Amino acid sequence: MIDIKALRRRFHTLIKQAGVTEEERRAILDGAGVTSSNDLTEAQLQTVCDSLQSQVDNKYNASLAVRRLRSRVIDYLVKNGYYVAGGSWDKANTFLENKRIAGKRLYLLTESELKKLVAKLAIMEAKSRDAIDADNAKARWN
Repeated sequence: MIDIKALRRRFHTLIKQAGVTEEERRAILDGAGVTSSNDLTEAQLQTVCDSLQSQVDNKYNASLAVRRLRSRVIDYLVKNGYYVAGGSWDKANTFLENKRIAGKRLYLLTESELKKLVAKLAIMEAKSRDAIDADNAKARWN
């Protein structure tokens, strides 16, 4: 049996590793019907820690195919100004968390979700390119 204090420490460590925001942390606690991690029961803590551990594993232990798809998404984000290499992920996360785009953060997306996202971003990029070409044509002929 795991010590409750050790579980709380694990909870807070996983929160940091998973990159959970303060708002998301509050939502996790609200989902359990508490306001503080001190109020969680041992069973609740174990369930939450298991869920967070799977998020961390998904974030850091991705397959080669997933890493390549993430790279393509990051290329799009950089090209379109949503992310600057070495900068903050706030703007990129806001863009990706939009339900019309992906609905969640990049590292939470599965391989099939990433494939759909890459296709969606390619369509968005093509539409943007077509709009720019149309504007250039209008400017040239007017």
